[in-house]
Amino acid sequence: MFVDEESAFWLLATLCEEMCPAYYSRSMNGAQADTMLLAELVEQRLPNLHAHFEKVLLFFVAALVCISYVFVLQHRIILSLVSMSWLITIFADVLPAQTTVCCVVGILALSMLIIF
Repeated sequence: MFVDEESAFWLLATLCEEMCPAYYSRSMNGAQADTMLLAELVEQRLPNLHAHFEKVLLFFVAALVCISYVFVLQHRIILSLVSMSWLITIFADVLPAQTTVCCVVGILALSMLIIF
């Protein structure tokens, strides 16, 4: 999928403004809400993975940023450390380039179905 510069800009603008609202604002409310939702879904649907994240990352995070164990548990920041970059970059930093292009094309195609 190759497009000219202006089309690429408008695709990126649409992706950022319409598909990921409030992801790229100062507060990043959209990304924070999605990471919290992901954490809840993992806790409910994948309890073994959730337990693994807590076991492996919990003490590391608490020691690294010098905050209490209870604070880390209450604010669900364990999975957020990993998933925030996935969501912000639309998985481009963890998936192969071809897969990333397919994901972005799929997101844009789905948005066109919803909009029109």
